[in-house]
Amino acid sequence: MKFSEKIAFVQKTAVFHPTEEKILILRRNAHDNSRPSDIDFPGGSVHPGEAHNEALKREVLEETGLQITDIFPVLVKSHAEPDDYFLFIGYCSRALTNGVTLDPKEHVGHEWMTIEEFSKGYSDHQLMEIVTSLQKRL
Repeated sequence: MKFSEKIAFVQKTAVFHPTEEKILILRRNAHDNSRPSDIDFPGGSVHPGEAHNEALKREVLEETGLQITDIFPVLVKSHAEPDDYFLFIGYCSRALTNGVTLDPKEHVGHEWMTIEEFSKGYSDHQLMEIVTSLQKRL
């Protein structure tokens, strides 16, 4: 097996409100196969031949209807197993507008909240790593 045959690129972004210092929190659909009813940041997979920033813009637009700018990475993690390699990149970005339109197949709710509110109210490990890395840079 070649290294590239079983590689997964996944990325999420803490999307900042266009005019306020709040980030977008999503609620996953209860019927979702991956983490049903859990909180989430927009993001997803990078398709073969797709640039990371373009993939992130596509995923955020598909999931929220938002266009984003000022994209920069705050966290990079990898995990290797005998037959798989997983690369995760956590980003920070800013929405150009605040009108969220959710894809109900993926997410059923959203909320804009400060980083402090998020840090006190949620404990999702992966999302907290993004927020913690972001806080170190602010």
